[in-house]
Amino acid sequence: HTYACKLAEEGVNPVAVQKLLGHSKIETTLIYYRLTDNEILSQGMKLNYENKSPVNHRFCSENGSDMSDK
Repeated sequence: HTYACKLAEEGVNPVAVQKLLGHSKIETTLIYYRLTDNEILSQGMKLNYENKSPVNHRFCSENGSDMSDK
């Protein structure tokens, strides 16, 4: 449990953690990736700060293409 929590806290890809822990379902692994409201806000602010631009609320497909006009 501690190992999984530390990996999640360090931002390790959940699929990698799933494989390391031997979970058959990603949902089991994602339990360790629960974020508090403050953590979510902090991550959003970090992204906005690093980009030095307003957050763009466009919808994207899984491959990253813009889906806003579709």
